[in-house]
Amino acid sequence: MGTEFNHQEIARKLAKTMAEKANETELRRLYEETMFQQFISMEKNELSELLWHG
Repeated sequence: MGTEFNHQEIARKLAKTMAEKANETELRRLYEETMFQQFISMEKNELSELLWHG
C-alpha cells in the first residue's frame, strides 16, 4: 500500500504543477471534457432533470 500512496502522491504533485502552469483556455477545455464525461455517464432521466432544473 505504501507504493500506491507514493504513486498517488507523485500523481497529485504532477497534476498540481501542471494546473498551476495551465492557461485559461487549457483549463476551460479540461473542465469541458470533465463535465462531458460526468454527463455522459448519467442516466437519461438524470440528465433530463439536470437540464430541467438548470
